[in-house]
Amino acid sequence: MINRLIADLRKQKGISQHELSRQTGINQGTISLIEAEKTSPTSEVIVKLARFFSVSTDYLLGLVDEFGNEIKK
Repeated sequence: MINRLIADLRKQKGISQHELSRQTGINQGTISLIEAEKTSPTSEVIVKLARFFSVSTDYLLGLVDEFGNEIKK
């Protein structure tokens, strides 16, 4: 789920993986692997992405929706 959210947020901003890497300091290969579901992001990467996209870490983790409402599983 986090992979899809990251890719969607990046595309909504209209930036490439390379540009996301440049602006966040996260290795572009790491971003690629996360979006392809080949690896999970570290907590440090999740925090950097949440700050960059102005969303909560809970949103990226799929715990709340875009309005901050808890997602019942």
